[in-house]
Parts: sequence; structure tokens; C-alpha cells
Amino acid sequence: MPARAPPPDEVSTLIRQNRELNEQVKQLVRAERQLYLSRREVERQLGRTHALNRFALEAGGASEPGEILRALSEMLAGLFPFEQGLGLLVQGGRLVPAAVFALPGREGKGEEELSGRAIALDRAFADELPSPRVLSEPAARKELPRSGPLLDLLSHFFCERAGCPVQPGVVLWLPLWRKPGELAGLLLMRKAKEETTFHCELPADRDSFLEVAARHAAAAVSNALLLDDLKRSYGTLERTQAELVAKERLAAVGELAAVMAHEVRNPLGVVFNSLGSLRKLLGDVRDGAALLDMMEEEADRLDRIVGDLLDFARPKPPNLLPEALEPIIFGAIETARRAVPNRGVDFQVEVRGLGAVVMDSRMIRQALVNLLINAVQALPRGGRVRVLASEEARGGEPFARIEVSDDGPGIPSESAMRLFEPFFTTKASGTGLGLAVVRRFVEAHQGEVAVETSPERGTTFRVLIPVGRG
Repeated sequence: MPARAPPPDEVSTLIRQNRELNEQVKQLVRAERQLYLSRREVERQLGRTHALNRFALEAGGASEPGEILRALSEMLAGLFPFEQGLGLLVQGGRLVPAAVFALPGREGKGEEELSGRAIALDRAFADELPSPRVLSEPAARKELPRSGPLLDLLSHFFCERAGCPVQPGVVLWLPLWRKPGELAGLLLMRKAKEETTFHCELPADRDSFLEVAARHAAAAVSNALLLDDLKRSYGTLERTQAELVAKERLAAVGELAAVMAHEVRNPLGVVFNSLGSLRKLLGDVRDGAALLDMMEEEADRLDRIVGDLLDFARPKPPNLLPEALEPIIFGAIETARRAVPNRGVDFQVEVRGLGAVVMDSRMIRQALVNLLINAVQALPRGGRVRVLASEEARGGEPFARIEVSDDGPGIPSESAMRLFEPFFTTKASGTGLGLAVVRRFVEAHQGEVAVETSPERGTTFRVLIPVGRG
């Protein structure tokens, strides 16, 4: 018997139930997809939040703005498919490279390529970047017309080398605003190719997460810059306080020196007069003459000590006049010969093409005398002292360069570092003021003095003072 067909009402019911079931399945699929996307978005946001928290901790412990920009680059490269990054800071109206980031195999030419590079910060260009932008390089050149120099810098640093693709990529522009109208820096993150996958997406243009990250980074960079300014201010304050203390001490020493000059030099004058009278009375008595010579030598030394103390403690502004340096050098040599008799020392003088120098001849002569006495005292068994004077250009300005060299055993390194300190001396009969006076007189001429010493080559003192021809 043929099968009985179901009644029409049952067929209609089955069709309807099948359609309802199909619709329910579709709804379940849509709900599952929406749930997956929601869960994925939640995971993405949690990942971003965790990354931002880690960055905030790292940036809070960083003391250099470059370290903060590098940490920001690493965070963004961990969240998005960026391969290279360049952080720049605003310094003196220019954008200066401060940090470089690159994934392995995507490195640039080396950070030394960026040294000395800076890009003028156009105010209009800064106004083009009120918020983060994610643009292809061609689009950036159109929408940010003043971005060309920065894109050229990226291309030069990251792309112009063998094995590096040169096709345009995608660039994240992340401005770091300290406050409205004041840009602290700029971070550029680059991806060489525009293609991405579902699991590796670039951030959206003007992504709110990027704005939050930029605010965190800008605050950290600003704090680092403020801390650096504070350190410099403290350093300046410490130097100022040290100078003030030194000036107060010098003022006290100056008062003491004035008293010494009055209380010591008056008796010294009597001693010198008495020595002259005694020489006449004793005549040619050998032992008496020797004793008088010793007394006169010690009295001269005492007079020099008082003179050095006065020169150091009560400096006077230099009386600047144009004068020839050569006769001053020969006069200083004669004074040094009389102060430290040493027949075994040979003086050699050479003056190369040096005309008149605007200077205080008394100060320069005394500085040379002190240097020459030191050189002679370094040669107890005789030797050679050379004085070389020539002209030298510094920063486009002419300077007189005077070198006083000896063939002695040199100066120990631990002593060489303290040579110009007041009252520091390695000599049993020294006062420690001779070289301090030299530095004071040279610096009064806006010059500088330095020393080079070694056991093989002896010691050379080098003095530089402006020629001041005009």
C-alpha cells in the first residue's frame, strides 16, 4: 500500500517549527559572535590598561626624558604592529631626537646618525597635531603639510639602507603636550607595510587610548625636565654659595693682609736698612758677609710672601693698555734669576708673530715671574726653561698664548690637580699662593691657565689671554 501523505496541517506546522528553529540558531550564532567580540574587546582594553599601568610605573622611575620616550615606544610596539619608533624633545624651538626604538631586524643606521640633527619646530605644524594621528605616509604629507622634514628623517634613518623596504608605511604621530599651546615632545611610530590581520590591528585615527597614553607620557617627560631644571638650579645655587663663601673668606684674608703689610713691611724696611749699614761696618769680613746674605735672602722671601698674600687677597681690576709682550717676558726672566739664583738654568725665549696685547703689564709680568720661579725651582741640578709666546685663534678671536716649560721631573698627579688651590704647596718654604695669584691675574684678563706634566717631558704651564685689538 502506498504511504499515506501527512495532512496539510501537519506539514505546515513542521515547516513553521523548522523556520523558528533556524531563526533561533541564527540568533545564537549572532549572540555567540557578539559575545566573542565583546570578550575580545574587554581583553584588548584590559591589555591596554595593564600596559599603560606598567608604562606609568616605568616612566615614574625614569629620570631622563629619553628613557620615558623609549619605554612609551616599547609599550606601543607591544600593543600594535609598529616596528620602529623615534622620540623627539622640544629644545630651544627645535625638535631634537632623544630616543630610538626598533624591533630586531628593523633597526636603523645607528643612533650616531641622529646626533646633531634637529628640526625647526614650526608653530603651525604643532597646531596641526592637537591629538594623535595614524596616517599612511602619503596621507600624512597631504594632511600634515609641514611634516615633510620629520618623514624625511624617518626615511633617512630607518629605510635608506640595504635590505630595508622603502615602500611607504603607516606612521603614528603622538604629540606630548605639557599644557595647551606648549609641546614637550613628539613620538613617531612606524610600520613599514599597511597590511594587518584581524589579530594585529593598527590603532584607529584619534584613538582615545593614545590620547591617554600621550597625557601620561607628557606628564612624565615634563616632570623629568622639571627635575633636570631643579638639579641645574641647585647646582647653580651651590656654586653661587661657594663663590659667596670664598669671597667672604677673601675679604677676611684681605683685611689680614692689609694689617700684615703695615705691621710686617715696616719692620722689614728697618731690617733692609740695617743690613746695608752692617755691610759697610763689616767690610770684607767673610763670615759676616755670608750671614748678611742669608739674612737678606730670608728678608726678601718674607717680603715676597707678604706681596703674594696682598696680590691674592686684595685683587685690583687690571689696568688694560696695549703693550708688547716680549720685553715683559725678558723682564720677568731677570726678576726670576735674581729671586732664585741658579747658574745651571738656561732660558730660551721665542716670540712668534705677536704684536701688542691689551693687558695689565704689572699683573702679567708678576704671573710670569711666579711661573718662571716654579720652573727654576724644578731644576735644582740645572736644565732648560723655555718661554714660547704666539698667537692662537679661539672661536674666531685672537689670543696670546704663553707657554713656560721646564725639563724637570714633572708633578705627581695627586698634586697637579690642586696646583692652583690657595695655600696648597709641596715646598718646605712655599706659601701656596704663587700659582693661585697666577690664575687670579689671568682670569682677571678673561683668560685661562692650564698645566701639562709628565716625568718624561717635564712641566708646561700654558696661559691664554685675549689680544684685545679692538
